[in-house]
Amino acid sequence: MSDFIAASFAKQISELEEAIRAQWTWPSPEAGFALHLYATVAEVGPLPGVQQCAWPDSIALRHPQQLAAAGYLLAIDPSNAPSGELAEWAAALDHLTKKDAFPLDRQSFAHRPMELLGIANGAARCSVVTAQTQAELRAIVRQLPARGNQDQWSAGLYGIASYLLGVPWSHDVSPPFDALPIDVLAMLKWMAIAHPAAPVAQSGVTNCSQLDLALLKAAATRVPDARDLGSSAVVHYSLRRSVLERVQSAVEQAWQINKASRDGLALVEQICRRFPLFARQIQNRRRDVSIPNSKDKGKRPTIEMKDEYDVQDALFAILRVHFDDVRSEEWAPSYGGSHTRMDFLLKRERIVVETKMMRPSLAQAGLVDELVIDKEHYRHHPDCQTLVCFVYDPAGRCRNPAAVEGDLSVTDGAFRVVAIVSPKGV
Repeated sequence: MSDFIAASFAKQISELEEAIRAQWTWPSPEAGFALHLYATVAEVGPLPGVQQCAWPDSIALRHPQQLAAAGYLLAIDPSNAPSGELAEWAAALDHLTKKDAFPLDRQSFAHRPMELLGIANGAARCSVVTAQTQAELRAIVRQLPARGNQDQWSAGLYGIASYLLGVPWSHDVSPPFDALPIDVLAMLKWMAIAHPAAPVAQSGVTNCSQLDLALLKAAATRVPDARDLGSSAVVHYSLRRSVLERVQSAVEQAWQINKASRDGLALVEQICRRFPLFARQIQNRRRDVSIPNSKDKGKRPTIEMKDEYDVQDALFAILRVHFDDVRSEEWAPSYGGSHTRMDFLLKRERIVVETKMMRPSLAQAGLVDELVIDKEHYRHHPDCQTLVCFVYDPAGRCRNPAAVEGDLSVTDGAFRVVAIVSPKGV
């Protein structure tokens, strides 16, 4: 993905976020749908928190727009309804389902798919909705293919509502995807992630690569139509998700380090980050009543992390447990007229581990200077594709560990450096 295309997507995503904030109004079905959309994928999005969305009062619940907004809150978490309000919501739904859902002027919740989905969500989560009301709502949903909206956006949301209520649905939104509007492509992407078992989502689930490609092509060649808050939210989420997934996929395919190195690196990182737990635990030895000196009674000998050699000895033992070929004291190529010995080489994984321990005589600036020199030594070693610089800092002497990790961790072609400061005192 070129920088120009990436910048274009970033601009569109930023503009969608601005549109979402500008269109936000609560309570409304569109706002409820946006909240629900992000909640189903465990995100917040560019929206206010659910806790800032007040439950509509009993008079407002008589209107299907407010009923739908409250239904989305129920879908996110039934505890969002104040105590005693579930019965009022159920009564308002019962009243609504007894009206004509398909009037000639088409001005009803059945012709407004985000309203219908909010009401279906609430009905599926409200424990006091009667069986009769559920049956009446299902009867309305069964008529949607013949009497409801016929566009693809409506078909998708109708399909999710049918799935939530246990009503069969066969009006799919299927390939070819290239001709579909951007918001419909985005809706299919969201449904495939949030409701993968729903029949209406199956075309997105089974053709995810085609769907992603169609969505990215459409967004690259057409301006997303942010016609309301709901469509803005679904396009924002799905476009952002597709871009991140495609970038991650491209990085993984292009990364020149093999799988063994990747898996080995993940394990080494975990060992280094959890090393302080080992160092602390190893001090808690079992009691030894055979030691005659009462002052030392119960204290078995153990290893103490007093300097880098102690850290290296302990780390060597741990690495030997997890890796077959761990070599210590290997020579690194000359840099600046000097040679150095690497602490550990994981031969098969092509990972070098260099250890440092912070001490009073080693400031953060000096630490960075040492690691920069080490990095240049190891860059030219034929068995080193990844250098892990592990800095053990039990006393918290490193003033800004995040800066050390960020400044030293780089990827330069086939050579990668990962800096780890642990524990992080700041």
